[in-house]
Amino acid sequence: MGIFGGMIWMTMDTWVNLVSDNNNRGKAIGFYNSAITIGFAIGPLFVGFFGVKGMTPIILVICLMFIRSPILILIKKQVENVQIPKLDKKINFSFIKIAPFIFIAIFIGGINDAGFGALFPAFMINELFSDKEIGYLFFIGLFAGVISQPFIGALADKINKRNFIILLLSMHLVWPILLNTFISDTSIIWIAVIIYGIASVSLYTVTLAYLGERVNVAELSIATSVFIIVFESGEFFGPIVVGSSMDYFGNIGFIYSLISFTFLSLFFGLIRTVYIKYKNGI
Repeated sequence: MGIFGGMIWMTMDTWVNLVSDNNNRGKAIGFYNSAITIGFAIGPLFVGFFGVKGMTPIILVICLMFIRSPILILIKKQVENVQIPKLDKKINFSFIKIAPFIFIAIFIGGINDAGFGALFPAFMINELFSDKEIGYLFFIGLFAGVISQPFIGALADKINKRNFIILLLSMHLVWPILLNTFISDTSIIWIAVIIYGIASVSLYTVTLAYLGERVNVAELSIATSVFIIVFESGEFFGPIVVGSSMDYFGNIGFIYSLISFTFLSLFFGLIRTVYIKYKNGI
């Protein structure tokens, strides 16, 4: 199941980059990422409705797979209609040298995403928030991230994507500070969670679009594979690092760890931007 899911994920990420161009790539990936995020939200909802016992959930999953199969075939035909060079099947990681900031940013995005998902409830419980309140905060953050993606994608097509990534990383510095400073102000907490939701989901959208812009089309398949592996590595290490920080520093460790990693990636991005401008004589 894990291998199958990984193959589908990598294939779809590659396809959405292949069928779009630099004029509409951000918008296309924005809608694509919204659809995926909605799917992640609806999946647990089905479990809540139908439970996990008996044959009902199994039959439901099988039906969804049957529905998806012809759609994938139609998408494949659409991809094949696009005139693209033959994809490079050789293992060549030169694209990492071309755009290292993309991979650092998405690694930090994975850490923030998984760290928030796993440890935000613990942080808020320690601040005496109820499970119901935490659930509402999760929902509004995810909802804000989903509905913003088409607009974020369209904006990414109009402005410099590197600068946009730096802005999104800066937002990942703002919301933990707001959360920690105004923990007794419910309205500010809601704002902080909305900022997190938009920044978290948008970071994946914009970095994937930037990858398609920077990497040669022939190398896009292997580049997308590495992109997903780096993101999932961040998702793996995120809860470990954030949880360890909370064990050592207490509840404030949640804030310290997320800010520290985000600041390092942001610092690298700014240095890289200055270097590119100096190299190009700008």
